[in-house]
Amino acid sequence: MSRFNNRACTGFTFVETAIAMALLMVIFLGSVQYIQVSRGAIAAAAHALKAWQTITNRFEYALALDYSSLTDSLAESGTLMAWDDLKSYRTTVVENVDDPMDGSAPTDTVLPDYLKITVKIARFSATNFTDSSSIYITPQRGR
Repeated sequence: MSRFNNRACTGFTFVETAIAMALLMVIFLGSVQYIQVSRGAIAAAAHALKAWQTITNRFEYALALDYSSLTDSLAESGTLMAWDDLKSYRTTVVENVDDPMDGSAPTDTVLPDYLKITVKIARFSATNFTDSSSIYITPQRGR
């Protein structure tokens, strides 16, 4: 008769199983946290891209208008915009700029020399964020 070895038939011990489960939980929870942080970063990048697209569209609209009508028809303050359950506000400021290089009043007869258009997008979320950009438009832009 052969001798039966009880030691060879046993499985993993409780300690070995507990250590393996703890390692798997650490790996799983780390992966879940990484996915959540990644989703937040992707959403923030998508909102920033949407803000820059809105700013660009506003500048293209400004370029389509006649220079003499820019001051009256472009300025706005706090226009509400909604992007995927995120409220944003757009403000467009049109400023008259006098270039000191071509003289000052009364010798400078062309006032203003150009317009500075600034578009600001403010988003209110867990990380309040503001994007803004400016362009300068002269009367000699081809219109």
